[in-house]
Amino acid sequence: MKRVVLAALVLLTACGRDEVTADDAAKVVRETLTGMREKSVVKIQVRLEKAEMPSADDLQLRKRIEEAIEQEEIGRVKISESGVGRFDIHVEVDSTTDAVPRIRDLLETLEVLERSTVSVASD
Repeated sequence: MKRVVLAALVLLTACGRDEVTADDAAKVVRETLTGMREKSVVKIQVRLEKAEMPSADDLQLRKRIEEAIEQEEIGRVKISESGVGRFDIHVEVDSTTDAVPRIRDLLETLEVLERSTVSVASD
């Protein structure tokens, strides 16, 4: 922790500030620690209409979901895979409380909510 504070003070001093206050250092430390926290992962599984590998249309749908998640800043897609009868998307999010309802709304808009499962990955 002392190294982080020291690094913050050096950084603030190097940025041309004459004085570095304790509030400045505390703010940098808070922002650094927030960025270092492990984010939660939300898992999405969409079941296909047939028990076979995803078609080109299914893969296009998966891509639309992934793009919407990132464009709407719900989270960042970490894993995207498919298998017989399904495709899966794992999304890294800041808050599962905020992300899960937004993902469910997105899936409903794309008319796949009824055949989807949205869950929070266990640590």
